[in-house]
Amino acid sequence: MMKRLFSITAATAALLATTHLAHADAEGDRRIARDKASNVLGDSAKAIDQLQRNGTFASTENMPKLGDCLQAVKDAAAAGLKDSDNLSSQWFEVYPGKDGGAVAPDVGNVWTMPLSKAKGICSRYEGLRRLVDAAKPLEKFWEQASNTKREAAEFLTLITDDNQWTSWMAMGEQCKQTVEAAVDAGAPSDVAVSFRGTENLTLGEFETKICQPLIDWATRMSVEVPKLKKARLAEMAAVYKKAGAKGDKLEWLVDRGPGIDGWYLKGCKEPKDVKQLVKASVWFQWFYPPEGGHMIRRIQFKGNKQVKVTERTYETEAKAYKGCK
Repeated sequence: MMKRLFSITAATAALLATTHLAHADAEGDRRIARDKASNVLGDSAKAIDQLQRNGTFASTENMPKLGDCLQAVKDAAAAGLKDSDNLSSQWFEVYPGKDGGAVAPDVGNVWTMPLSKAKGICSRYEGLRRLVDAAKPLEKFWEQASNTKREAAEFLTLITDDNQWTSWMAMGEQCKQTVEAAVDAGAPSDVAVSFRGTENLTLGEFETKICQPLIDWATRMSVEVPKLKKARLAEMAAVYKKAGAKGDKLEWLVDRGPGIDGWYLKGCKEPKDVKQLVKASVWFQWFYPPEGGHMIRRIQFKGNKQVKVTERTYETEAKAYKGCK
């Protein structure tokens, strides 16, 4: 009888020992999961502060990867942490702070939050991170926004190809597509983000204030610039025609106008007026090539018709005068 009692006691002791070890292991797993969740959610809270303050200037290189925050919460729950169990981080003071459920420490700087309320950090971080990631590619469109305040007259000499406006329109369409793709990928459309620290816009506002105005402006310029350019050319042509210019001479003058600056006669002398230039049968232009030297362009006419164009580069200014013959 004693032997049987002894064997039961031994079995019970073994079971108790096993249970104690299992409890210790489970407690260790919970502690590890709690520490990991505290670190990841603390880093996410810190990142939220940076994303809110810096917007597109924020560097996301060392921020938690998308999904890490929610995974840490799931791992904590799987390890046995309850919604009422606290996580801890000094960054909970920054976000979400007291209003968001964080509790200030009696001593030190480590704030606490129950797991149930800390979950909100993950959704906030993921939304802001997707928003900023989406906003960075939009900066190139935001930088062009100032152009929409410019008028046609400013582009008469800047835009030489009227088809270039088509590329501006395409840029506006690409802007809208980039915004739509960002929203489809999960970026919030109603949360403002700072662009270069100067302007706060939601993705919805970006589309209406940046993308669409870019399209509208380019469409308007595609009509107004060529129309104004045509009118200006007609004005210049009238001045040259009055001086007797026709044909190729007129075309050269209009192309290089207004005025006659940059035109020379024999001896590299400046003409006193348009009439003197138009009467001459040989015109010259003087250029400074990027590779150095002095390049003289000689244009020979027969009447108003161009018959020969030659270009020659000279090492020195003194030698270049020999090209004006």
